[in-house]
Amino acid sequence: MLAKKEIQEDFAQVHDFLLNYDYKEKISDPLIEGYLKSIHKASYIFYIWKINFQKEGIDYNNLDEIVSTFIQIIYTTVYKDVKILYMLYRNIIDNFIKICKKEWKIDSQYTLQSFEDILKIEDVKNNSVLDGSFRKILHLYKESCGYVHSQGEKFMSFNEGIRNYNIDNYKALNKSVTDFCNLIKYINYIFIFMFEDIYEEKFVPEEKQLIHFFCSKSTLKEIYYQKYGVKY
Repeated sequence: MLAKKEIQEDFAQVHDFLLNYDYKEKISDPLIEGYLKSIHKASYIFYIWKINFQKEGIDYNNLDEIVSTFIQIIYTTVYKDVKILYMLYRNIIDNFIKICKKEWKIDSQYTLQSFEDILKIEDVKNNSVLDGSFRKILHLYKESCGYVHSQGEKFMSFNEGIRNYNIDNYKALNKSVTDFCNLIKYINYIFIFMFEDIYEEKFVPEEKQLIHFFCSKSTLKEIYYQKYGVKY
């Protein structure tokens, strides 16, 4: 009975702590608000592709999975849970690679092998934007896989762990948000070439402007050179 009482008392403390968790206060943190703005902008840019795919009757369940993950990322960022964020990034990359596999008719079962096969494609090898973007996404994928395992957190008690959950990890969170925005940039660059007809013929000028707004200036110049042979 004593053990049962200890468990009940410990849970009561955890429950009280969670009841007093101020989600609104976390969102009001200027740093968190800034991170959420960056994540929202990246997600908004990606959604432009989804809208145009729907207009063309292109049905990719993987796109829906990616958009659903964006929503999870927004909530998770407020809680500053970097480990879960990277696991979500891995999920985005897995779904993105499935889209690439379908477009390029790649039969590899596993994501890492699919990356290897994609990097052997001549159109990718001969395009510095595509090759560089896939390699950077691959690097992030490998990093994200490491977050599946414990990050070595050590607490004296379960209760202590709850109370100290992600209190002082702004540096890691800042990196994770930067990694997310870069991931969407790289996917954006790849889609410009992979779905060239949709990008060229179906995107309205305002949509292209938003897409370009999310590109780095140097990469945008390289995209124009690769696509049109002209300096931008």
